[in-house]
Amino acid sequence: MTNLAKVTHAWEIPKVYLAGGIFGLSDEDARAWRTRVTQILEKSKLTVIDPMERDCRGVEDELSDSIVARDLKFLRMCDAVVVNLSTAGCGTAMELVYAKLWGIPVVGFNSTLKPISPWLKTHSRQVVNIIEACDTVKRWLVVK
Repeated sequence: MTNLAKVTHAWEIPKVYLAGGIFGLSDEDARAWRTRVTQILEKSKLTVIDPMERDCRGVEDELSDSIVARDLKFLRMCDAVVVNLSTAGCGTAMELVYAKLWGIPVVGFNSTLKPISPWLKTHSRQVVNIIEACDTVKRWLVVK
């Protein structure tokens, strides 16, 4: 069951939230996968909401309340979540809890061989590779 009830008109484009580590990561680790997923999903006319578009690394202490409020606002607007479980930190875990509470479906991917926390797995409907994650979201949201 998806969260398509949010998309009430044919002209409303479904939105996908990108969840994954940011805090303490290099630009490459924080951005590369997001760029790849965005390119794939936008080809299917999905809107991607990426919290990295407003990179707050280095000012987390001063802006923590506004960062969390903004991310939750954007997450609440979305119809699905793609999560990079291999970079997931505390913030990502919290986003997955909120997504589950709000009925927003989550598909995760793991680009490493490291085991994934059972908490992260439980809050994701599926854990697959990055391409399958994009294909899953497209199946959930793209109306043919």
